[in-house]
Amino acid sequence: MTFGKPGEIWLATLFQSPSQQWLLTDSLTAKAEPEPFVGATQVWVFYNIAERSPKRETIWHLYRAETPLRQEGQ
Repeated sequence: MTFGKPGEIWLATLFQSPSQQWLLTDSLTAKAEPEPFVGATQVWVFYNIAERSPKRETIWHLYRAETPLRQEGQ
């Protein structure tokens, strides 16, 4: 989920009471297409950052943000 500040990626629980939210990234760099990946013991969010090269080309970099979510029982 995203809010009004550029560069932020937030994660929120949906089926938990009370719900929880985490700020995963807080830089002002523009980010695109955050995608969660749920593994057996961890959850990560992958996202892209566009960077301009000296030749005025756009170079995309893939990053990963770790989350505080863990599999139940661990």
